[in-house]
Amino acid sequence: MTTLEDEAGMPAPLPVAAAPMRAAPPKPLANAIWNWFGLGVEVAIALLLMPFLIHRLGEAAYGAWIIIGSLTGYLGNLDFGMLSSVGRHLALCHARNDRNGILDVINSAGFAQAMIGMLGLSIVVLISHFLGSITAIPEELLVEAQLALLIGGANLAFSLFLKLFDSALWSNQRFDLLNMVDISAAALRFVLAVTVVSQGYGLVGLACVSFSLTILVGAAKWCLTRFVDREIRFSRAHVRLTTLRKLWSFGVWNTVGSVAGMARSQLSPVVVGATLGVSMVTPYSVVVRLIGMATQFMGAGTGVLVPFSTGLHARNEGHNQQRLFHEASKLCVAAAFYFYALFALLGQSLLTIWIGPELALAWVPLVILASGELIPMSLSMAQVIFLATARNRPAALRSVVECALAISLACVLWRPLGLNGVCLALAVSAALCRGVFGLVQATQIIGISAWEFLTQTFFPVAVAVLPAVGLLALATWDRMPESWPMLFLYTGVFSAIYWISSLLTVFGWSHLRRIIVDR
Repeated sequence: MTTLEDEAGMPAPLPVAAAPMRAAPPKPLANAIWNWFGLGVEVAIALLLMPFLIHRLGEAAYGAWIIIGSLTGYLGNLDFGMLSSVGRHLALCHARNDRNGILDVINSAGFAQAMIGMLGLSIVVLISHFLGSITAIPEELLVEAQLALLIGGANLAFSLFLKLFDSALWSNQRFDLLNMVDISAAALRFVLAVTVVSQGYGLVGLACVSFSLTILVGAAKWCLTRFVDREIRFSRAHVRLTTLRKLWSFGVWNTVGSVAGMARSQLSPVVVGATLGVSMVTPYSVVVRLIGMATQFMGAGTGVLVPFSTGLHARNEGHNQQRLFHEASKLCVAAAFYFYALFALLGQSLLTIWIGPELALAWVPLVILASGELIPMSLSMAQVIFLATARNRPAALRSVVECALAISLACVLWRPLGLNGVCLALAVSAALCRGVFGLVQATQIIGISAWEFLTQTFFPVAVAVLPAVGLLALATWDRMPESWPMLFLYTGVFSAIYWISSLLTVFGWSHLRRIIVDR
């Protein structure tokens, strides 16, 4: 039997000690439910917190906060894929009972992340001196924004190291423990953010809340890591250059893709603020946040299938790999059309009720971005295949092309079309690079044609969901919801009809029941 390491020419280490007894991790469906629950709590809190921050801080200050988060978020890629590689190599070491390998990975990565964190903090200090010249933050907010950015730099330095414990729990498939901590942290963040902003501490107060929670959450996950595996410890003797090379050799292409994705998503608010003004960052960030919530929901479900798909690849079970891709992709296509229908038909009502009538016009950029993400969201399983088969290099290069294409189109379209032009540039690049080209690569890897995927997976689901979408369209054409109860009623009734009809039509009751029991 081959492994991803075997294919890369690296021999598998022999076990050197018996692994400590660990509780069996939850099954993929249970892990997905934990991820969805955790994401749902975070989304609900974000929906409540965003309008509060916009109204209490003001659009200009909130736009500055978004820019600060974008700058520090982009610097999070300085680890060159270290964290993504740590989880994978820890999982391999656990499977082989390689205790020395586990300690080598944790300690080597910890040393590297500490050094990278200091580098990131230094870069943030440098950027803070030129913040006024590289952004359109108003002068009256500049000093406050600079201080908040410096605190964000300290937050970045600590989070790069403490995220190691996320990878450690992930490698043990303890999504339950991860989500317990993250849900508690999200609730505490909401309470603290509301408190500090209400007391008038503004951007600096928000930055202090984020920094404090990073320390608290990291400490909690370290304790849980020790609970799951009591033999994990830090020692200079286990810091090895060979281990670092192995970690970076796998993570480098993930980094290329992440940097390109971050350049597209994190720099977009900066571009919008520099070209259209800081006030336009707020409607842009709102619609991007909604699209991001949908894609996070998809990733929370498909992400737990990565280790399962990796096992199929290692055992050369191509037929089962194809079956997994088809069945899971049907759910992804159904979810993609579900979110698209919500954004297109209920998005304007949501923006009006949630934020206020002043942002109702942001519905057009929302629909534009949702249109561009329809095919990529339908192909969420493609990313699972890329990671499972270690084919992340083409995906990374496509991300670079997508970023370049989006920026080029945005430079052409922002003047005549404004914010709609920027969103159109992002939508076209996403549909082509992650949509069309991603479909071609994924189907080639698993040994089917793109036409086979479209005829057996995409089109049948698209036809199955049309009746439910048509009913929602008729309901909103007759009367748009104008209050939260009406919006919840529309969404609840539509969701029930949509998922019951589409799942039964696509899978049938017996097949659907078997999928639930097996997973």
